[in-house]
Amino acid sequence: MRMTDVPILGAVLIGSVSCAANARADSMQTLLQECVSELGTPQQLVCAAYIGGIGDVMSMNGVLIRTYHEGGQNLRKFAICAPDPMSYGAAVQAFVAWGHRHPERWDTEKLPAVLNALQETWPCQ
Repeated sequence: MRMTDVPILGAVLIGSVSCAANARADSMQTLLQECVSELGTPQQLVCAAYIGGIGDVMSMNGVLIRTYHEGGQNLRKFAICAPDPMSYGAAVQAFVAWGHRHPERWDTEKLPAVLNALQETWPCQ
């Protein structure tokens, strides 16, 4: 290796580490990092609020499907049939477990990832 190659190699290595550490703000990987943060930190609270809010809406859609048999396939895409009441902690655990099983999806948007994780955990039959 020539001495002139060392700065270029260093810049490439630093850039690759920086990209891995700075995932997109809307990515599944960023949300997963927030979810595994220390309990009570702002990052962990953002995770719980985001996933819990989505879970609340999906649970209500599940109630509509079970109670009124409404919505058909369109509503089923956005529904879960979790035991009542579903805790935010359970929803976060479901997402974290799903996220660790699907590292190939870490660069995808967080909303579809949460939808998939909760639906796989609590599908409506």
